[in-house]
Amino acid sequence: MAASPDVEDPFFLWREGQQYGPYTWDEVWHMGGDGQIYPDDLIWSESLGAWTPASTIGSLRCVTDDPLETLPRPKRRFAPFFLTLLSVLAIGTVVAWFFTRTRSPEIDDYFPKEGPAGSYVVVDVKRMADPGRLGIRYGDVPLSFSVLGTHCLGVQLPLDRPSASLRLFDGNREVDSVPFTVKSPVATVLLQTEIAPSNVRQIVKSDAGISVALPAGLVRRTRTLTVSRVKDAAVYQESPFETVDVIDVSIEGMEQLDEPIEIGIPFDPTKLDPRIPVDANFAPVRWDEQSHRWVDLFYRVDAPNHTVYLITDHLSAFWTGFSLTGLGTTAAIVTVAGGAIAEVAERWANDKYVSRNHKIRILYSDKALRKTFPDDQWKKAIAPASLYVIDGYDPKCAAAVQDIAYIFEKSLERYVEAGFPDPTQKGIGGVHIYTRYVKVKVDSLYNYYAQQGEMAHETFWDTIHLPTEILKLEFFDPVTSGRGTFEEHFLTFKALLAHELFHVIQRPYYGVMIAWTGTPHKWWREATAEWAAHDLAKIPDRSGWEKESPSLTQRIGSKFLHVPINATGKIAQTSSLVGGLDHEYLAPIFVRYLVETQGFRIKELLDAVAADQVSDPLVPLRKRLERRTDRSFDDCYADFSVWLLRHAGLQLSSFGNPQNANVAADWSDVVTIDEKETVLRVYQTKTGQERLKKVSIFRTEDGRERLTERDTPLLLIEECHPETYELSGSNGDILYFVTANGSVSDAKTDLTIQRMKDEAWENVAHRTMTVGKNGTAAIWAVKLSTGGLKIEPNRIENAKGYEKYEFDVTATSLSPAISEVTFEFDFGDYEKSSKGKQKAKVVDGKAEITLDHVYEPAPGVRKEDEPLKHVLKVGLLHDGKVLSSATAEVTVEKAEVVITPRRLIAPPGETFEFHAAARPAGTYRFQWLWPGQAKPLQTEDATSAASFTLADHGDHPVSIQLFNRKGVLLAKDQVTAAVETEVDAATPSRGVWMLRETIQDKRVSPPIPGESPSTADIVLAPTSAELTIMAQISGPPARTTRERSVATWDHPGQTLSPGTEVAVTLELADAGSTGFTNERGALGPHCELSAWVVPQGGGMESGIFTHPASGGADRSGGGLSIASASPKNSHDSRLIKLPIPGGILGDTLMIRVSTDSGHASADVTFRYVFETGE
Repeated sequence: MAASPDVEDPFFLWREGQQYGPYTWDEVWHMGGDGQIYPDDLIWSESLGAWTPASTIGSLRCVTDDPLETLPRPKRRFAPFFLTLLSVLAIGTVVAWFFTRTRSPEIDDYFPKEGPAGSYVVVDVKRMADPGRLGIRYGDVPLSFSVLGTHCLGVQLPLDRPSASLRLFDGNREVDSVPFTVKSPVATVLLQTEIAPSNVRQIVKSDAGISVALPAGLVRRTRTLTVSRVKDAAVYQESPFETVDVIDVSIEGMEQLDEPIEIGIPFDPTKLDPRIPVDANFAPVRWDEQSHRWVDLFYRVDAPNHTVYLITDHLSAFWTGFSLTGLGTTAAIVTVAGGAIAEVAERWANDKYVSRNHKIRILYSDKALRKTFPDDQWKKAIAPASLYVIDGYDPKCAAAVQDIAYIFEKSLERYVEAGFPDPTQKGIGGVHIYTRYVKVKVDSLYNYYAQQGEMAHETFWDTIHLPTEILKLEFFDPVTSGRGTFEEHFLTFKALLAHELFHVIQRPYYGVMIAWTGTPHKWWREATAEWAAHDLAKIPDRSGWEKESPSLTQRIGSKFLHVPINATGKIAQTSSLVGGLDHEYLAPIFVRYLVETQGFRIKELLDAVAADQVSDPLVPLRKRLERRTDRSFDDCYADFSVWLLRHAGLQLSSFGNPQNANVAADWSDVVTIDEKETVLRVYQTKTGQERLKKVSIFRTEDGRERLTERDTPLLLIEECHPETYELSGSNGDILYFVTANGSVSDAKTDLTIQRMKDEAWENVAHRTMTVGKNGTAAIWAVKLSTGGLKIEPNRIENAKGYEKYEFDVTATSLSPAISEVTFEFDFGDYEKSSKGKQKAKVVDGKAEITLDHVYEPAPGVRKEDEPLKHVLKVGLLHDGKVLSSATAEVTVEKAEVVITPRRLIAPPGETFEFHAAARPAGTYRFQWLWPGQAKPLQTEDATSAASFTLADHGDHPVSIQLFNRKGVLLAKDQVTAAVETEVDAATPSRGVWMLRETIQDKRVSPPIPGESPSTADIVLAPTSAELTIMAQISGPPARTTRERSVATWDHPGQTLSPGTEVAVTLELADAGSTGFTNERGALGPHCELSAWVVPQGGGMESGIFTHPASGGADRSGGGLSIASASPKNSHDSRLIKLPIPGGILGDTLMIRVSTDSGHASADVTFRYVFETGE
C-alpha cells in the first residue's frame, strides 16, 4: 500500500549512509519531479513514522538512473561536530538521525580492547536502528560519540579514569557492555644526568641518540635532566590504529623555561614517504597538561644525519609525529581488526601530497581520488580555469589533488597580502625555523561520516577536512554534464576551499578552545571566512577568479533585513536558496559593505573584534565604526540596508499578488489619489526614543517593485513633526520607506502620509514601523493608485451570437479608506441591457463583480462584410469620481444561412422540399422566395423548411433571407430547383457521403506561473473517440491537485446516407470542482457537436447543425457541459441525432466535435465527400 505523508511535516532523506534535510513536502515533491529522488532513497517524517522507501510513497515521483548524481542540499556547511572533545564536558549530543526502532542494539566488536587513558575506540554496534536514542558511558561518565558508517561509533576515553566498561544505552536502558583495560604508562629512561650552571651552550646526548641542547645561563643551580620514552602515555590519541610514541624531557624543578631548548630525536628514514619533502613527514607536538591538548612545536630537520630537532620553551611530553595518524600506514591493522572496523581502518590510511610552494600538506587516497575524478576528465573539466598554464601536472599524483593544493596556495597568498601572518612560517626572533604545513585531509572519517559530507575546519587538530562528495556535487558533475556555467561552479569550488583556509588564519585569534567552549563570535568567524573566500581569495589572470562573486548577493532572501545581523542558524525566508542557509553564511554581505564602502581592511576588523572575545562582535564593531567614520552604527546600518536593497535586487512588495509573503516589505498599503499626479506630504512623529531613526524614501515608477543600483533616495527624513517633507507621485508609483536600527534594543518609527484635498491636508496613511535590535531594518511599501482595474478575458475572438459570455471584473490596490465602489459598464452593442451599474464591497483592498452578456450575430449579407467588434468599457467609481477604467474587445462572427440540398431536380408538378439552417444557433425569422410565389414564406425558429411545386421546365432560383428578432437582415442564400422530365444521375438520392479524412487539433493553454502545463490526448477507435485532458491546479498555499477530464463520443461512421439520422452520444467524465481555483478556475469541460456543407468549387458554407452547451446541467442547446462548481468526478452524457442532408457530387460535409476544459481543448473533424452510390 502506498504511504501517505502529512504535507505539513518536516521531511528527511537518507541516501548512501548520508542524511539530508529537513525539507518541506513541496521541496521533496519538486525534487522528485526534477529527477532527484531515487527508489532506494529513504524518506522519514513524523506521519510516516519510519524510514520509508521513496518508491512506496504514491504521490512521489522516482527515477531509476544513477542514484549518486545529484542531491539538493544547503550550499554551505554547518558548524563542525568535532570527533575529539574533552570528555569532562560529558556531552551526550549525537547526530540526530531517525530510524525505525527494531530489536535492541548490542556491541558486536570494538577496537582496541586495551590501551592508554585517552584512547580513541571504534565500536561496531549490531542492529544500530536508532543512533538518536543511543548513549555510551565509560563507567559512569557519559561520552560524546560520532557515527562512523552504518553501524560503527567512535568515542574518546577520559584521561583520568581507570579500567572500566564501555556501556551501551538505548534511551535510558542499558543494553550491552564490554570491558576496556587502561594500560598504565611505562617510562623507559634513556638519559639521566646532572647539569650544572654554565655560561656556554651545553649539549647532552643519550646512547639512543636523543640530545638536549641547553642555552647558556638556563639553569642557575645543578639540576637533574631526564629523557624517557613513554609507552601508553595518558594523552589524547587521534587514531585507534596507531600508538603515540612519546618522548618525555624534564629538568628537575623547571617547566616553563626562560629560553627555548632544542631536543634532537633520530628517525628511521625508511619509514618516511620519499615522494614528499623530508620535513613534511613530521608534525611534532607537545602535550599541554594544563589545557589537555597537543600544541604544535617549532622544528627543523637534519636530513643527512636523520635527526629532527624540536624547539620548545615548555617541558612536557613530546610526540615527533612521524607515526602521526595518516602519516604512517594502517595496512597491518586491517588484518587485525577485521569486519566493519577494518573498513574504518582503511579510511584512516592516506597518501601524501605537498603543494609546490611547500605550504600545503594533503593526506588523501590517490587511488580513490583518481577513481572519483579520473585525471583526463578532471583536467578537461577544470581546463578553463588555466591553473597550470606553465608547469603542467605531475603524473605521479592525482590531477585533482594538485589543483586542490594550488587553490589553497593562491588563496593563502591573497590572505598574506591582506596583512595576515603566514600560518606556515614559524620562527623565533624573526628568524624562520620551519614550515608548519596547512593540514588538509581528503575524505577523512571526520567528514565522511560525522560531518555527512560537509566541508569543515576542525579546530582542535587544526585540520581542514575536504569530502570529494562536495567537489563532485558542486563542481565536477555540473561542469562535466554542462549544467550552468563553468565560472559559476568554479567560483563555488574555489570558495569552499578558501573558506576553510581562512579559519586557519583565524585560529591564532581565538585559539583551540573555540572548538568546544563555543563563542558569541561564531557568526562573525563564519561571515568573515565566507567573505574572504569570495571577495579576498581572488587570483589575477585566471578566468573567473578575479571577479566579485555574485553568490553573496544572490543568496540573500527577502526577510534578511528582518533578522539581527548577528543571528545564527536557519531562519525562514532569509535565504533565497532551496532548503535555506544558516544566517551566519548570509552575513558576509555586511562584511563586503564594510570593506567596499567604508574603507575598512579585513585585518583591521578582525584585530578589533578578536580583542574582545567575551562580547558579541557588534560591541567592538560599533566602537570601531564610530571611531573610524565619526558616525553612529545606526547611521552605518541604515546605509547598509539601503545599499543591500539596491545591490541584491530583492523583491520589495507584491501589490499584484497580496498573498505573496515572500517580499522584503513588512507592510504594504495603497493610497488612492484622485488625479494621475499628486503631491503628498510625509512627516515622522516622535515616539519617546532618545534618538530619532532616519528614514530613507525611494520612489519607483510603473509599478517596479525592486530597487537597482541607479536608484537614489528621493528624501531622507531626519527631523520629526512639525517638520514635513513634500514629494510628488503618479498613478502606479510605489514609495518605499526604509529605516534601520543598530542599537541594542527595539525601536519604533511613526510615519504619516497626507494629501491635499479641498485646499487642506488630510491623512491618507499612517504606520508605526517597529524595528528589531542589533542590525535590523524595516520597510513600508505604499502604492499610489487611482484604483487598479482588470477585465478577464480582455479579448474574445470569434464570439458567437446568441451565446452568453462572462467577464470577471476586478479592482485591486484600493485604499483601506474605501469600503465600497461602483462599477459602471457598457458592452458597446447599443442594446437596452448593454449599460448598467453594480456596487461591490471592498475586502483587503479588492472588489470584484461578474458581468454576462449575449451579443447579436454580425450581419454577413456580403462576403466582404467584416465581423462586428464591440468594446466593453468598465469604469471604477468612488464618491462619484472615476478612479480607473478598463476595456475588453469582443469580435462577433457573421451569421450564415444555408439551404440544402444545393440543387434539387424533379419533374413538373412534383413537390420540391428544401431545408434551411442558420449559424450560430438561435431563433431567427426566415423568408423564402421562389418563382410564381404570391408572397414570401416566413417562419420563425432555429431552422426552416419550404415545400412547393413548379411546372415550368428549367432552372429556377430558390432564395432565403435571414433576419434577427429586430428585423435586421443578417444573411442570404440561394439554391436551384430544376424542373426536368428525365431525372439524371445527379439526383441527391443516388449519392452518399464517404469519409475521406479525419483531422485532429489539440490546443493547450499556456501554464499559469508556478503551475505545471496541462496536457491533451486524443485516442481514435473505429467506433468512438476519446479526449483526455489533465491539469494541475494550485490552490491554498502548498496545496496542488491534478484533475482529469474525459470526453467521449461515437464515431459518425464511414458512410452516411442523405435523409437519415446519425445518433451521436457525447459523454463527460471525471470532471467537476477540485476545491481549488486559479486564474482559470477548476475544470469545467464542455462538449459540442456541429456540421456544415461546403459546395463543390467553393461558395458559402451551409451550416446544418450546431449544438452548443452552457452552464452546469443546462442542455437546452443540445450539447453537453459540466460546470466547475459541480461535485468532483461528475459525469454526464447526452444522445444527439444529426440529420444527414443531400448533396451534389463533389460537395463536402464536415462534422466536428469540439471539447474545451478551460485548460486545454481539442477538435476532431470528420470530412465527407458526396459521391455516387453503388
